[in-house]
Amino acid sequence: MKNESIDLLKIEELKNGYFFDKETGIFECIVCGKQFKDGFVYNSNKGSCIADKAIKIHIREEHNGVLDFLLNLDKKDNGLNETQKALLKQFFLSKKDKEISKNMNLSLSNIRNHRYRLRERYRQDKIFLAIMEILELNSSKESDLITLTGKNIPEDDRSLITEKEEEEVLKKYFDEAGKILNFPKKQKKKLIILNKIVNDFKRGKSYSEKEVNEILKERFFDFVTLRRYMIEYGFLRRNKDGTDYRIKE
Repeated sequence: MKNESIDLLKIEELKNGYFFDKETGIFECIVCGKQFKDGFVYNSNKGSCIADKAIKIHIREEHNGVLDFLLNLDKKDNGLNETQKALLKQFFLSKKDKEISKNMNLSLSNIRNHRYRLRERYRQDKIFLAIMEILELNSSKESDLITLTGKNIPEDDRSLITEKEEEEVLKKYFDEAGKILNFPKKQKKKLIILNKIVNDFKRGKSYSEKEVNEILKERFFDFVTLRRYMIEYGFLRRNKDGTDYRIKE
């Protein structure tokens, strides 16, 4: 896995050895990239199972867990030298210090010293992680974030969008006439486009489905997809029989 991809993973995803993409419904192994589609049934040595269980079995049986993968990353990624990597593997295997001493030709005092320093680093890294998360949160608050008018937008980092990000997406996905060139799969990019399109509607005004379709056709040929996302993310609301569409307040 590339360094920039690892940077996007959460700690829990690194520990599990896989991540789940909500937009595509795909579970992906971070070790080899194998994918499992949510809702599908897969065969394994344990019998048939659904995707989220299948990928766990895959990681356990094909990679013997994710620890080796994380330990074998470059030092610039995990910060560990070769001795520390070997020691951590011995600790994971629940080896006693005397056995480790024999296996690695290290004195008992040396092993105890390494164990202490690794625990100390763990304590320091937890504090450092907390500091960085506070800084990131504060940075997000102070940066020029745009306001999303949708009322059903997931509260995660994909909804934190800067003016610069908005500008880049609008430039990439709209032509000079204001038509959408293609509709992106990534949620953040979708939200940017939908947030712009909702400005084509007047607040407080009632629209029929036909009127909504005509407005959206001016932006993109697949107006049905646009309409569905406008409703799904709460930019527009409609009544049960679809005769009344309005900007959701």
